[in-house]
Amino acid sequence: GRFWLVADTDEVRAICAAVLAHVQRQHKVVVYGEVVMSNHFHVVVRADSPQQISDVMRDFKSAVARKVNADRGRRGTFWDGRYDLQECSEEAQAQVEQLVYVVGHGAKEGLVAEPQDWPGLSAAGELLDGAMGDAGRRAGIVRSVLPGLAHLTAEERREVFRAEVAKVVAQG
Repeated sequence: GRFWLVADTDEVRAICAAVLAHVQRQHKVVVYGEVVMSNHFHVVVRADSPQQISDVMRDFKSAVARKVNADRGRRGTFWDGRYDLQECSEEAQAQVEQLVYVVGHGAKEGLVAEPQDWPGLSAAGELLDGAMGDAGRRAGIVRSVLPGLAHLTAEERREVFRAEVAKVVAQG
């Protein structure tokens, strides 16, 4: 696809963050983490039904396309195809692996050295360092703790993610 989401401006990050925060509130989904790449995005959410997820994806994709197209002064098709839904088990390790896949995406693809270096909207900073990025904080994104890690302290959770992300970075 085309790289309409290149995070070369603060506006693109802000648009993606504002839209994610809006659909999170509107559809009452739990967000665990996300990364917006240059031409696609990944998000780990919990919803009450497949329809709720479909509504979130429709509204996110539509609003981001409209706003980024306006920001870029362009019109026309924005996204290629439909979203891909993958269920995740209740097992803690499976949840961690899913979220690490998402936040480690830029490093896994060799686009950045560390996930926190990705210039687009990403939960990596919060998950690995405890620091939410400016765009996410301003927009009001609320990221929840994975159910499988809820028994751990914040620092213990960050250690888990750091260890798993280090594996992804080493393989990338």
